[in-house]
This record gives sequence, C-alpha cells and structure tokens, in this order.
Amino acid sequence: MPCLAAASTVTPPIQTFEQLAQAQQTKQTIQIIDCRDSNYFNGWPNGDATRGGHIPNAVNIDSQWLTLLTPAQMTSLLKNRQLSQKVPTVLYGDKTSTASMSDALKQQGFSFISTINQPVTGYVGKLKTLKNFKHLVSAQWLDQLINHQQPLYAPQHGYKIVEVEWGPPSTYLLSHIPSSLYVNTNDIESKPWWNKVSDNDLKKVITDLGIRYNTTVIVYARNNMSAARFANFLMYAGVEDVRLLNGGWNAWENAHYPTQLSLMKTMTT
Repeated sequence: MPCLAAASTVTPPIQTFEQLAQAQQTKQTIQIIDCRDSNYFNGWPNGDATRGGHIPNAVNIDSQWLTLLTPAQMTSLLKNRQLSQKVPTVLYGDKTSTASMSDALKQQGFSFISTINQPVTGYVGKLKTLKNFKHLVSAQWLDQLINHQQPLYAPQHGYKIVEVEWGPPSTYLLSHIPSSLYVNTNDIESKPWWNKVSDNDLKKVITDLGIRYNTTVIVYARNNMSAARFANFLMYAGVEDVRLLNGGWNAWENAHYPTQLSLMKTMTT
C-alpha cells in the first residue's frame, strides 16, 4: 500500500533513500513505486546482494511490463495498485527503469515524480519480502538449477520441471525448457465444469511423472493460469515443494536461455 499520511507535496524532490526515510518518518503523503524486476521486489537478492525484497510501503510495477501494456491497461494497473495522479510519487530502480516509468506516468497525468537510482543494498532499513516468495522462481534461478549451479533455496530431494498446457503437446515438442515434462490439462481436469479429476486419476498423472511427496516440482506454461492450476493440484495431493516460474515460458524465452529445440540444433551442427 502507498504511504498516504496527512501532509502535502514533497519538496525538494526525493533522490536518496535517506531522504525517503525522512519523508516517511515525518509522515509526508507519498507513494512509492519499485520499478525493478518483480523477482527482486518479491524477495530474491539481485546479483551478489545478501538480501532481497522491497522498501516498506512500496508497490511493484516492473518497468519491463511497460512495453506489454496499452495505455488503458496501464490506467487499470495504476488503479489496481491504488496509485493517484495527485499524490507525490517516488520511483526507485536503475536509471533506465525509473526513466521509462517516469515517462509512462507522465503520460497518465502524474506530475510530482521523484527518482532514486541508488542500489537497494544502500537502504539501511529492513526490506520487506513476500511471505512465500521462494515458491515463485525466476528464469535465472531455473537456469542455474538446470546447470547444477546450486541457486538459493535449491531442491533438497531432486526436482522435476513440468510444462502444463491444454491439448496435445504440439507446441511443447517444437520448443520447451530443457528436461521439462508435459501435462495436458485434459488429464487433470474434467468436463463439464473442468474441476479436478478423481483423486485416483490425479495420482496416476503425478506418479507417471515420477513425482513423489518430497520432489520439488517447478511448473510453467505459455499461459501461467494452467501452471497455477496444476500447482494447486500438486499441493492438494501432498507434494511438499511446488514452485511456479515467474512469467512462465515468456520469462524463459525473453531471457534468451536455451530451449530443448535449440539444444538439439546445437548437437546436430
């Protein structure tokens, strides 16, 4: 939630975390936007940082989303985040992310905008994290896992990667995350209401994938709604460690990590 205590505009502009802390302590009316990659906002450390998370009272609008949003969608997102054009707004992130966010906000009628381009590691207060951020993993984390680099909070008892889509695996067969398996949603949901299949049928799907109760399962999809559905079914079935790839297939592809198809091409050239 934005910090909306009783006060007026912010003068001079806030350009450091020290100034931000002072504004919060004096209960100035401000709203704070974290423009960084949502994984860092959620709680994952950035690079060699020893802690992740976000400034208290900040909301996240990842600057990478801006190219995907129409003006109407941006308006809806700002409303959903409870951000007002009339309230002084503080952005933090690197120069590129804050500059693009500032431009997008100005197009939406925001005029009182300050930017902080210091690394979040320079913030002296306690950072906030999402309660279960470890279960929403980044494409970078998954790539490290596949390449045996032991990322933070790595699986303890083996893992499976599962792509979840509706229908036959035609798109999956063309290209998918290396070592991933495939689940057709027709095998886990049934007509007419597309509720979960019977417990026995669900157990068979999970068993056929080689998943046990202590297997870490990372699920993704081209549309992550189906991945989230299967994640819920896995937890219902008693799988203790289920992770969702943040951004799904698009996050993997946009990061330019290799796919099974590209690996096959490399092996044959």
